[in-house]
Amino acid sequence: MKHYVMHKYGEKTDKNEKRPYKIIAKSEKNKSKLTLIDDLVLKASYYRKMTHYGECSALEKKVFSFFKPRRQQQFRPLVLGMMHQKDLENLPQEEYNRYLEFLYEFFICYHVIGRQTSNKIEDIVYGYSVKIENQFNDQLLRKFRRSMLDRMPSREYFYNSIKNIRYSSCWKAYADIKSRENVRAIFEIIERECGYEGEFADFNIEHCMPDSQSIENAHIGNLMLLEKSINHDQCKDKPLNQKVQYYQHSALHLPKKMARDNPNGNDISFEDRSEWIADTLYSYITTIQDLEVPASLF
Repeated sequence: MKHYVMHKYGEKTDKNEKRPYKIIAKSEKNKSKLTLIDDLVLKASYYRKMTHYGECSALEKKVFSFFKPRRQQQFRPLVLGMMHQKDLENLPQEEYNRYLEFLYEFFICYHVIGRQTSNKIEDIVYGYSVKIENQFNDQLLRKFRRSMLDRMPSREYFYNSIKNIRYSSCWKAYADIKSRENVRAIFEIIERECGYEGEFADFNIEHCMPDSQSIENAHIGNLMLLEKSINHDQCKDKPLNQKVQYYQHSALHLPKKMARDNPNGNDISFEDRSEWIADTLYSYITTIQDLEVPASLF
């Protein structure tokens, strides 16, 4: 209900004097109660998509199921308005998808990599939530996107943060599910930015230098996505110099880049490679920060 009140009336609620039902009663006084009930039912159906993924598109399920275990609820009032404008045919499906993907990628870059806190962007998110619901126009989402990107951490902070990311399936210190999904999400963005347009269901995380060999090999500079068939059938537990030949058969950019740049499978520099990963992600951020074209071309 607090998210409904925020997107509908632009007011924050609490457990005392500014309870949601009081704000609703005050705002809807002398208005049709049936209209209010219809809107509540509609928005509840939207909200259920975000919490239970029922009747979601594949993209919605990917985004909402990534947000939920990470307790990312701040975007929900904003998404309520986006869903409503889509159903009103003010926001085309393609644009809705692009901005939903933007929220997903921003969250990864800002929170997962940048380690920034939600309170720094709360006023922006909530301020645009009520505008999108009640004053929607073609420029609002574009302005919102720009305002969010202006809050990204500095280049140096971003680089230092990404170099600290780890994942392992062998070493318990880095074997948690969130670490795995965070790494997957980071490399999905990179592969998209490098031109891959397919799905990622048949890919998993590859450790170029064998995961079981050393806990140091959990470093993000040693990781990438790779087809399960190549990973399990041809590369499992092999040293890099024996499996790099198989990387060239991948549909993804990073395995082919590894095969091209390191055909002999020599030991790799985790620091150099993590810097390349950070470069790729930060270049993407810079590109969409500077993009001065209509939102329909985003």
